Amino acid sequence: MAPEVLKRNYGPEVDVWSAGVILYILLCGVPPFWEETEQGVAQAIIRSVIDFKRDPGPKISDNAKDLVKKMLDPYPSRRLTAQQVIAEFLSAEEVAGMKEAYEMMDTGKKGKINLGELKNGLQKLGHQIPDADLQILMEADGRISYGEFAAMMKAGTDWRKASRQYSRERFNSLSLKLMRDGSLQVENKV
Repeated sequence: MAPEVLKRNYGPEVDVWSAGVILYILLCGVPPFWEETEQGVAQAIIRSVIDFKRDPGPKISDNAKDLVKKMLDPYPSRRLTAQQVIAEFLSAEEVAGMKEAYEMMDTGKKGKINLGELKNGLQKLGHQIPDADLQILMEADGRISYGEFAAMMKAGTDWRKASRQYSRERFNSLSLKLMRDGSLQVENKV
């Protein structure tokens, strides 16, 4: 969830944030913002400190680190657009590699992967991620299609579905809790 989602004022820029979270997980094997509690995770998101100092961070290319940092910029106006991600950072070979990884995960060859397939696929790629964290990657019906992923990559559309771990009520509750304790400052737009 992007910082602006917590502030309940967001647009299509959250899609790139979600893709950046997924990319970080694929590169590092863990979510970029982690704490023991839901509130702690939200505060880590607000701080938006990206850590590449711990292993495997030092082994990741500078280009990949730069891409993740630009996708996870806490200021939506400075964040890359999906078109910029593709134009500046992804080669045809990398897109083909993502498709190949997706197809490997789609063991039922149904064109959609479920939580179990995602978990097993990431394990095959060397990533051990808890089920709760994997829920971040799943859309509302619990499945991700390559078509949805490819459409976003080609046209810069909806990655919002991929980051819906929490319901709207949970976002609202968490946002209010953070506002009350002073962790979240909401800017008033005139």
